[in-house]
Amino acid sequence: VRSRLLSRLADVLIYSPDQERRTRAAHEALQVARRVGDIEALVFATASNFALGWRHQDDPAGGLALADEITGLAEKAGSVPGRLLSQWFRIGCYLVMGDIPSVDREIDALGKLAEEYRSPWFLYFKPLLGCMRALLDGRWGDAERLAREALAVGQGPHGAAALGFFGAQMFPPRREQGR
Repeated sequence: VRSRLLSRLADVLIYSPDQERRTRAAHEALQVARRVGDIEALVFATASNFALGWRHQDDPAGGLALADEITGLAEKAGSVPGRLLSQWFRIGCYLVMGDIPSVDREIDALGKLAEEYRSPWFLYFKPLLGCMRALLDGRWGDAERLAREALAVGQGPHGAAALGFFGAQMFPPRREQGR
């Protein structure tokens, strides 16, 4: 329980000015989960530590290895949310590497698993990531449609963050349209 609470604390402190506290919570969550041998707690503690520095930005291959470790732990624990988190991390790593076919493969897999799991938290990522891909391809109409869909799906579980992502995703099409 302590590990899970510390992982959650680290997650909610993502925008806190006290990033040292967030780091301490994530590291302690990992230590506690390892010490007690709680595989599911280890899934989320490892994910919290991955998210600390978004380490895939500097070392995408190392980030992929850690995402694979999270996948293995999640499968061992039977944790669908853990599998979804690891796919989210893999998408980020592949984006940094410029491997768009792998990004597309992971987005598709995440979307299918989110639909199967029926979690409003994760269902949001399907149109959000679809919009990101449409933006990368310059498909402005698709991007607008998917951004609106993501906003509608995400406002409940993601609150103000969904509105922030919507604004960020609407900027490129509007700029290209001279609006």
